Parts: sequence; structure tokens; C-alpha cells
Amino acid sequence: MAGIARRHSKGCASRAGGKCDCNAGYEASVYIARDGRKVRKTFQTAAEARSWRAHAARSALIGGLRAPTSLTVRQAALEWLEGAESGMIRNRSGDEYKPSVLRGYEEALRLRVLPAIGAHKLADIAVPDVQDLIDRWQASETLAPGVTWSADT
Repeated sequence: MAGIARRHSKGCASRAGGKCDCNAGYEASVYIARDGRKVRKTFQTAAEARSWRAHAARSALIGGLRAPTSLTVRQAALEWLEGAESGMIRNRSGDEYKPSVLRGYEEALRLRVLPAIGAHKLADIAVPDVQDLIDRWQASETLAPGVTWSADT
């Protein structure tokens, strides 16, 4: 099976050429071309491994699966700010960000986002996590009246 391999424990007899006497499971892997890396996961049965691999391969094709990274939200935010300030990262109109907009983004990151989730790995943050954070901010009434945030926008 391409992309699925039998895993054996360290003490398994198959490592010495004998018959397998372990129950270590199966490893499924998918190559993420955009990241240039493989994503691997281990399962107890071959059926679970095949199912995950089929779903992961589809997700990789449509951009929904990324290889894990150790980059934190803080590191990504600082890289983005540096890129925006230098003009390498532009707004959706293709224009450079105005200094006042960058000051606002930097302040929001410094005061709200980074204290809450800055230490988390970027790969571990999902849309529901961001929406929970926004809901907490709105519930605490620290946002000005009329200001609405949504992770969907």
C-alpha cells in the first residue's frame, strides 16, 4: 500500500527476520507539496490508516492540510508586521499599508492577540479557537460599542 507502512515495536521479532509478534499498528503518510514535507500519523488498523490517508490526500490537494511547524503565533505576527512595514506584504488592493493602519494592527496584536495566544503554535490554532477568543472579548465588553469581529470575515 503506497503511503501506508506496517509499524513494528522495538522488541518485535520481525526486526530480526522472524514473524511479527507485536501490535504496533500502521503509519499513513501524505506528502504536502506546498510545504515540501510529509505528514505522518499512526493507527491501530490498516482500514483506519487508509481512511485517514484518503481524507488527508484530498485535504492536501485543496490546501486544507499543512505540515506541522514550530512557528508560534507571536513569531508569525512579528514576521507579518515586518513584511507589511517593509512593503513586501500589501493589502488586498495591492497597495502598501498606511502607517496608521499598521500602528492599529500592531496595537491590537500587542494588547489582545499575543497575550492570549501568542505562545501557541500557529499550526495548533483553528478557526473555532479564534472565534472563542473573539466571543470572550465581546463578552467582556472591552471592545467599543458597534465594533464587531468575526473569524468568518
